[in-house]
Amino acid sequence: MKFWLGSVMLFQLDTEFDWKMSNFLSENDFTVSKWLKVYPSKLDSGCLDVWRVYLPAIEFEDIESLLSIDERSRAAKYRFAKDRNSYAVSRAALRLILGRYVQESPRNLSFSSNAFGKPSLVGDFGNPIFFNVSHSAEFTLIAVGSCPEIGIDIEYVRELDYLSLAESVFSHREQSVLKELSADRQKHAFYTFWTRKEAFIKAIGYGLSFPLKEFDVALFLGKERHITIHSTQKAFDTGWEIFDIQTEAQYCAALVVPSKAFERIRAFDFKL
Repeated sequence: MKFWLGSVMLFQLDTEFDWKMSNFLSENDFTVSKWLKVYPSKLDSGCLDVWRVYLPAIEFEDIESLLSIDERSRAAKYRFAKDRNSYAVSRAALRLILGRYVQESPRNLSFSSNAFGKPSLVGDFGNPIFFNVSHSAEFTLIAVGSCPEIGIDIEYVRELDYLSLAESVFSHREQSVLKELSADRQKHAFYTFWTRKEAFIKAIGYGLSFPLKEFDVALFLGKERHITIHSTQKAFDTGWEIFDIQTEAQYCAALVVPSKAFERIRAFDFKL
C-alpha cells in the first residue's frame, strides 16, 4: 500500500498507515491516496486517527438498533430518507468507532455538549479520548485523539459567489488573497480557507460564535500552516497545525490541532 505527498512517495506499508509528523514540518500537507481498511483496536499514545465514512454504502435498517432513543427521534424528523440515512449512519459510525477504542458496546455510549455545541464522550475509560465530526453530502469525517482541541471539517464543493461570501466570513487579509487569484483558482482557495477556518473554530470548541473575520488561516496554499488571531481573541493564539485532507474529488477538508499535540496521523475507511 503506497501513500503519496504530492509526487513523492514517502513510504510503503503493508498493513498500517503510520504517518510521522517529522516528515511534514515543511508542508504538513495531509494527502492520502488510499484509506486503510485495517482497523486499530486501540488509540495509541500520540496518535490521531481520521475515519472516512461513505454514507450511501450503509442502510438505515442496518444501524438503527445502535442509535439512542434521542437519535432515533431526531432521525425520524428528517423529511427525506437520504438526509435521515446520512444523520443516522454518521451517528452509528461514531458509536462503533468510539466503542472499539474504549471497549464498550456502541449502544451504551453517552454524549454531552459544551455551551457552544461541541460534543464529547461521557464516562471514564482510562485514557482520555476526544473526537470531532463533520458531514457534507455523501461523506462524514471523524477525527479521534487524546487531545480535546481537535477540529475537522469537510465541504462538498459547489459553485458559489465566492468573493461576496468571503466578505461576510473571511478576514481582510484572506479576502485580499482571494481577490488576487485568478478566477480558476478562487474556488479551490475559498474552500481551502473555509474548511481550515471551520476546523479551527471547532477545535477551540466555540463553533460559529467565534468571530470568523478576526483570525487568518494560512494564506499560502501548500506552504504556511499557521493561524493568526486578531483583536480581542489573542487568548487562542497558542500555536496550531493545519492539515489539508484530500479525500474525494468535489470535496475539500481540513484538520486543525494544537502544535505538536500528535506524533502520528492514521487514516481509515469505515466499513460495517
